[in-house]
Amino acid sequence: MIARVGFYTLCMLFALLLTGCSDNPVETDVKESADPITGYYYLYGIEIDRNVCWLPISCEPGEEISRDTTEIDFWVYIKPLENYPDTLQFYGLKGGNAGDLHQYCTAAHGNCSFAILVEDSLYFDLLSSSGRFTGSGTLKEGSITLQTSNAHRGDINEYQLEGLKIDTNGKNVLE
Repeated sequence: MIARVGFYTLCMLFALLLTGCSDNPVETDVKESADPITGYYYLYGIEIDRNVCWLPISCEPGEEISRDTTEIDFWVYIKPLENYPDTLQFYGLKGGNAGDLHQYCTAAHGNCSFAILVEDSLYFDLLSSSGRFTGSGTLKEGSITLQTSNAHRGDINEYQLEGLKIDTNGKNVLE
């Protein structure tokens, strides 16, 4: 145990000697902080959950069996892909890669929502084992709107959302 503590202490001292001491805080990635898109967005709106007949045993194909509309709000993280600045990656987008209680997309996981950005317009069209996610929206000067849909078998979730970019302190960027 003592040998391990001594080894780790030596490693820490060596790293400190290599980097030096400074009163200045560590600088963040200039590219990311200068990017007007990257960041957290607070989204709110409605989710329409529709169940339609897809297995015609006791109903007509396409017949709406149930419908529920819920007001929702959540935050999502958006960033352009490093080598494809016209493609945005969304972390925590309901219907795209997040559910009510969990998020499917993490930094280490590849199943994420992507949108194509053309000027101020966003376009989604993703097909995965969990269904088809489509939609469109706008992203301009810290303001976002989305009209999206996730369909899997007889379950269709439609989202009508709007929101604003927030800073790390939770304030509206436009204030």
